[in-house]
Amino acid sequence: MINIDEKMNDVNPLLSVSSLPENKVEEDNKPNNKRKRSAVQKVHTSTPKKKPTDNKKSGATAKKRKSANNKAVTTKTKNPSTKKKTVSTKKKKKPSRLPPKRTIVRSARSVWISYLSSVRAERRQEHSQLSFGELCKILSPVWRTMTDEQKQPFTDAYERDKLRYQQQLKNLSEEDKKILRAHKRRRRAARAGKPKASVSGYMRYVCSARPAVVEQNQGITFQEIGRTLGKQWRELSDEQRQLYLNEAIEDRKRYENDMNVWRAEEERKRIVRKNEREQNAMERKLRVAGKAEAMIVKKAIIAAEAVITV
Repeated sequence: MINIDEKMNDVNPLLSVSSLPENKVEEDNKPNNKRKRSAVQKVHTSTPKKKPTDNKKSGATAKKRKSANNKAVTTKTKNPSTKKKTVSTKKKKKPSRLPPKRTIVRSARSVWISYLSSVRAERRQEHSQLSFGELCKILSPVWRTMTDEQKQPFTDAYERDKLRYQQQLKNLSEEDKKILRAHKRRRRAARAGKPKASVSGYMRYVCSARPAVVEQNQGITFQEIGRTLGKQWRELSDEQRQLYLNEAIEDRKRYENDMNVWRAEEERKRIVRKNEREQNAMERKLRVAGKAEAMIVKKAIIAAEAVITV
């Protein structure tokens, strides 16, 4: 084997390995990392760079391709017999409430109501604090003592208002007429289950005496028939009038008893409906709670399976 130190000493004694300092020897023995890195960088830089593509154009072209593919698929599978029924997920609108009748047409004022409104307008300061019922109690005795001539202005006002009401009914649109019919049906449905109301003594006399008055005075108006019947009622004696009043008292007792029974039945139905609503709500809560518990159990099982697999 050739000794390196001897060979180096032959060439130049100053270049022997033993003569070099230790640090210099260690630096020479270290790998030259800087050179390697620079070489790698040169390799990377030498590779040709790709041209930047426009994302917008590439996205547009991809969309065009997808739409073309979808069109081709739809043209192939287009068959009217295999069309899928689309179920609308829109919520149905709740039926709107009926507008009040007075907003559509105002009914004609009666003779009595026109008298009340005129007196109230004349004496606003006296009757401003009184309610409608209290005002009726005060003015009804005065109304009874008034003659037909004194009542004539109020009857004329009623006739004019009646003509106005009839004219408005004729000029109503079809939608307004439908609303009025709906109001009438609602009133009938509300009165359907109720017992028949009691009849007063005067109305009992009117029902019995009206046919005779109509036969004797043919061609007279409804208001004139009412006036003649009212005059005959006032001319009756106390004994004759008491017969009709006694019948009215008995009919009133019958009506009160029937109303008590009807109210009890309505209260029972209301309690049954309330219990049904509460039961349905409880069932819904239980179903929701059951679903929540099932989800918790499912999650626990999945977590346990994951732990076992790990």
